[in-house]
Amino acid sequence: MIEEYRFQVKLNSDRTQIYLVLSAAILTAATGLLKVGGPNTRSLVFLIFALGVFVAWIAARTIEQGHRYYRSIVYKKTLIEHLLGRHRQIDGYNHRAW
Repeated sequence: MIEEYRFQVKLNSDRTQIYLVLSAAILTAATGLLKVGGPNTRSLVFLIFALGVFVAWIAARTIEQGHRYYRSIVYKKTLIEHLLGRHRQIDGYNHRAW
């Protein structure tokens, strides 16, 4: 269970990083082409920005799905801990997590 939790955290982190780098590269390419190319390249720049919007939309959906998987794993882990009695108060310890 803990391995699945760690896997989800790592996968979501890697996905977020990849989409962030890809979005930055698209934005850099589009703005660089707009600055260097002049008015003749405006339609190409528009298409590159549209690609950036599409990539951002896909990234948001993918990351949202990853968060759902992560929350599901956290719920299962907490449920198993509860069933095993790991959430019982220990006499003499009044530590609060929050």
